[in-house]
Amino acid sequence: MRSTILALVSISALASCGDNFVPGLVVETQVSKTTIAAGERINARCAVLDHLGDPALDEAGQPLTATTELVISYQHQDSFGKDDEDQVIAVRAGTASVRCAAPALGLLDRDPETIEIIAGPAFRVVTQLEKETTIAGVPVNVACLAFDAFDNPVTGFAQSVALSPFGAGTSVTSNTVRANFVGEYEASCIVQGAAEVEEDYLLVLPALPASIVVALSPERTVYAVSDQVTLIAETHDEFGNRVDDTTFAYT
Repeated sequence: MRSTILALVSISALASCGDNFVPGLVVETQVSKTTIAAGERINARCAVLDHLGDPALDEAGQPLTATTELVISYQHQDSFGKDDEDQVIAVRAGTASVRCAAPALGLLDRDPETIEIIAGPAFRVVTQLEKETTIAGVPVNVACLAFDAFDNPVTGFAQSVALSPFGAGTSVTSNTVRANFVGEYEASCIVQGAAEVEEDYLLVLPALPASIVVALSPERTVYAVSDQVTLIAETHDEFGNRVDDTTFAYT
């Protein structure tokens, strides 16, 4: 019975032409598709063919593919891995190759299959704010970086953004956040299917003073001529946030 060896290394030495070389035979590499997403199985197969391209037969009339030990090599090694059922899968995005050999027959596929590995679906999302601090009412851009389960960058995905706490005075678009009230906010990118999300944090500071409130201390309706009175002034921005460290001039 044929056995297939899955090798994540080069096997050129195993399939060099030697004493076992059988003229007129070739070994062919077959894959189900040449563009594969990371995480998908390669499903490579080998076939021993005669000079006409038909399945080669042994002396008993049985296909050599079924009775010969075959070796499948995968290059580059870090482009591939194995799943929990020990099947070879694509891992690293880029160009790779799959090659069959039949060492017992001295055969090596001289034209290996070239495959293009693309990123799989988004698994991890990183939220990146344009800046960590902003002024009340000023929008801040948000970038969402997505990676598949094998850390390949993912592109062309739909995204939305969440802001917490969210409510009156806050707004979001697909790539910006804005808060009118002073405080610390958590921004998160939302990408369908992503199981892990790394948030980013935004500190909102008051805008420029827009109004001033003046009070007297102590507050009375009538003061005596000798009473000492303190004038207390407080400024707020256009959203009602108190603005500290304001310099006042009294006349």
